[in-house]
Amino acid sequence: MKSANFGFLVAHDARLVTLGGLLERYFRGDPSTAIVELRQFAELTAKMIVAYRDERETFKERLRRLSYERVILKEVIDVFHTLLERQSGKRSGSEGKTDSQDQFAF
Repeated sequence: MKSANFGFLVAHDARLVTLGGLLERYFRGDPSTAIVELRQFAELTAKMIVAYRDERETFKERLRRLSYERVILKEVIDVFHTLLERQSGKRSGSEGKTDSQDQFAF
């Protein structure tokens, strides 16, 4: 899938471009699905950053380590943590809300 905003990532991994294209596609029409795609994008990005590390790490453990090692900016880590919270039902992402502004209000 082509992407106007994520196409430059093809040099790193075509899966990032595909997930980015899906994000663009679902952002307005199906924000709940877009949140799922964003979570997959975030997981793949974090996994690629630490590919040389332990593959058994959970996403949460990986984020904690990346934050501790200051590999990723705090603001980016905060967005990833928000995705984790929404996926685990702690925030509005699992309450069935579909307003795109609410779903993406980080």
